[in-house]
Amino acid sequence: QGLQDVIRGSKATLYFGGDKIELKPERPYTDEIEAEDVTWQGPGDLGAVIHLAWRYEGLYLGLAITDDVVIQTQRDEKLYQGDHVEVFLDLAPDVEPERNSFGPGQFQFAFSPGNFKHTGDPLVDIGPEMYCYQPKGGSCAGIKYAAVKTAQGWQMEAFLPFALLQVKPAPNLPLGLEIAISDCDSLEPAQETF
Repeated sequence: QGLQDVIRGSKATLYFGGDKIELKPERPYTDEIEAEDVTWQGPGDLGAVIHLAWRYEGLYLGLAITDDVVIQTQRDEKLYQGDHVEVFLDLAPDVEPERNSFGPGQFQFAFSPGNFKHTGDPLVDIGPEMYCYQPKGGSCAGIKYAAVKTAQGWQMEAFLPFALLQVKPAPNLPLGLEIAISDCDSLEPAQETF
């Protein structure tokens, strides 16, 4: 049974494999899009509410993505050319803080919602999918992920095990984290807004 069967609940509740995780609402954080980004038409075009939590087994992510047009025509390493979410983790932020390329303890995972088609044709139907860009050729073993279509766009939940990230969890563990929401509003594969 995958997470697809257990995605449900309010924005403040996540369910993973039958475990219920209550999230305490915090003050929302907003980030502004650069003025030269002319493809973004406002929060109705692309926006997200993001919930994060951790327990000793791993990190939990829950996102409600607002997207007026959900499009994904790509798979595997090319999924960045459609709607998706990317998670950048730095589990060694104090090591070489001035570095500008990926190194030990840094990860980049992408999560695609798929295209929500259910024709029965595997060449047409693209299911929810994840991909590890960094480290190159990295594994997604142990990650649990599901996505569902909503009236406003799509919702995703993911669990990233600390064993995969090769870190022992502890309170006050230094952690750098960025979440990027990418939008593609045309059938032509492209990353229009990131």
